[in-house]
Amino acid sequence: MSDNYENIIIMARELSDMIKSHEITIHYNASLELIKKDKSAIELLEKLVIYGRELNEQHARGCEIMPESSQEVQLLRDELDKNVKVKNHLLCQKEYLNMLQEVMNRIKNPA
Repeated sequence: MSDNYENIIIMARELSDMIKSHEITIHYNASLELIKKDKSAIELLEKLVIYGRELNEQHARGCEIMPESSQEVQLLRDELDKNVKVKNHLLCQKEYLNMLQEVMNRIKNPA
Protein backbone atom coordinates (compact mmCIF):
# COMPACT_ATOMS: atom_id res chain seq x y z
CA MET A 1 0.00 0.00 0.00
CA SER A 2 1.27 3.42 -0.88
CA ASP A 3 2.51 5.61 1.93
CA ASN A 4 0.40 8.38 0.42
CA TYR A 5 -2.86 7.06 1.79
CA GLU A 6 -2.08 4.29 4.27
CA ASN A 7 -3.09 6.55 7.15
CA ILE A 8 -6.43 7.24 5.44
CA ILE A 9 -7.10 3.50 5.15
CA ILE A 10 -6.31 3.04 8.84
CA MET A 11 -8.69 5.84 9.75
CA ALA A 12 -11.36 4.41 7.44
CA ARG A 13 -11.14 1.12 9.33
CA GLU A 14 -11.52 3.02 12.59
CA LEU A 15 -14.58 4.81 11.18
CA SER A 16 -16.02 1.48 10.08
CA ASP A 17 -15.52 0.08 13.58
CA MET A 18 -17.17 3.15 15.09
CA ILE A 19 -20.18 2.74 12.80
CA LYS A 20 -20.44 -0.99 13.58
CA SER A 21 -20.40 -0.36 17.32
CA HIS A 22 -22.76 2.65 17.28
CA GLU A 23 -26.10 2.11 19.02
CA ILE A 24 -28.00 2.90 15.81
CA THR A 25 -26.21 0.06 14.02
CA ILE A 26 -26.69 -2.26 16.97
CA HIS A 27 -30.44 -1.54 17.04
CA TYR A 28 -30.68 -1.99 13.28
CA ASN A 29 -28.89 -5.35 13.37
CA ALA A 30 -31.04 -6.52 16.29
CA SER A 31 -34.23 -5.61 14.42
CA LEU A 32 -32.93 -7.40 11.35
CA GLU A 33 -32.35 -10.57 13.38
CA LEU A 34 -35.91 -10.42 14.73
CA ILE A 35 -37.26 -10.05 11.21
CA LYS A 36 -35.23 -13.01 9.94
CA LYS A 37 -36.96 -15.24 12.50
CA ASP A 38 -40.49 -14.19 11.53
CA LYS A 39 -41.86 -15.52 8.25
CA SER A 40 -44.82 -13.13 8.17
CA ALA A 41 -42.51 -10.16 8.78
CA ILE A 42 -40.24 -11.29 5.93
CA GLU A 43 -43.23 -11.63 3.61
CA LEU A 44 -44.53 -8.19 4.54
CA LEU A 45 -41.13 -6.61 3.97
CA GLU A 46 -40.93 -8.30 0.57
CA LYS A 47 -44.34 -6.91 -0.36
CA LEU A 48 -43.27 -3.43 0.75
CA VAL A 49 -40.07 -3.65 -1.27
CA ILE A 50 -41.99 -4.72 -4.38
CA TYR A 51 -44.49 -1.89 -3.89
CA GLY A 52 -41.66 0.61 -3.38
CA ARG A 53 -39.90 -0.64 -6.50
CA GLU A 54 -43.10 -0.20 -8.51
CA LEU A 55 -43.45 3.38 -7.25
CA ASN A 56 -39.81 4.11 -8.14
CA GLU A 57 -40.30 2.72 -11.64
CA GLN A 58 -43.39 4.88 -12.12
CA HIS A 59 -41.43 7.91 -10.96
CA ALA A 60 -38.51 7.06 -13.28
CA ARG A 61 -40.92 6.88 -16.24
CA GLY A 62 -42.23 10.31 -15.34
CA CYS A 63 -45.64 9.05 -14.30
CA GLU A 64 -47.48 11.07 -11.71
CA ILE A 65 -47.64 9.07 -8.50
CA MET A 66 -51.04 9.32 -6.95
CA PRO A 67 -51.93 8.17 -3.47
CA GLU A 68 -53.18 4.63 -3.83
CA SER A 69 -56.62 3.86 -2.57
CA SER A 70 -56.82 0.36 -3.95
CA GLN A 71 -57.88 -2.50 -1.75
CA GLU A 72 -54.47 -4.14 -2.13
CA VAL A 73 -52.67 -1.04 -0.84
CA GLN A 74 -55.11 -0.69 2.05
CA LEU A 75 -54.50 -4.34 3.00
CA LEU A 76 -50.77 -3.70 2.91
CA ARG A 77 -51.22 -0.66 5.19
CA ASP A 78 -53.35 -2.69 7.59
CA GLU A 79 -50.76 -5.45 7.65
CA LEU A 80 -48.02 -2.94 8.41
CA ASP A 81 -50.06 -1.32 11.18
CA LYS A 82 -50.43 -4.69 12.89
CA ASN A 83 -46.80 -5.80 12.56
CA VAL A 84 -44.76 -4.06 15.25
CA LYS A 85 -41.54 -5.86 14.28
CA VAL A 86 -41.66 -4.56 10.73
CA LYS A 87 -42.62 -1.04 11.79
CA ASN A 88 -39.75 -0.99 14.29
CA HIS A 89 -37.36 -2.43 11.71
CA LEU A 90 -38.28 0.22 9.16
CA LEU A 91 -37.65 2.96 11.74
CA CYS A 92 -34.29 1.41 12.70
CA GLN A 93 -33.37 1.03 9.04
CA LYS A 94 -34.23 4.64 8.29
CA GLU A 95 -32.13 5.85 11.21
CA TYR A 96 -29.22 3.62 10.14
CA LEU A 97 -29.35 4.76 6.51
CA ASN A 98 -29.61 8.41 7.60
CA MET A 99 -26.48 7.97 9.71
CA LEU A 100 -24.58 6.44 6.78
CA GLN A 101 -25.78 9.20 4.48
CA GLU A 102 -24.58 11.87 6.92
CA VAL A 103 -21.17 10.21 7.13
CA MET A 104 -20.88 10.03 3.33
CA ASN A 105 -21.98 13.65 3.00
CA ARG A 106 -19.38 14.73 5.53
CA ILE A 107 -16.68 12.85 3.62
CA LYS A 108 -17.74 14.54 0.38
CA ASN A 109 -18.18 17.98 1.97
CA PRO A 110 -16.06 18.25 5.12
CA ALA A 111 -16.92 21.89 5.77
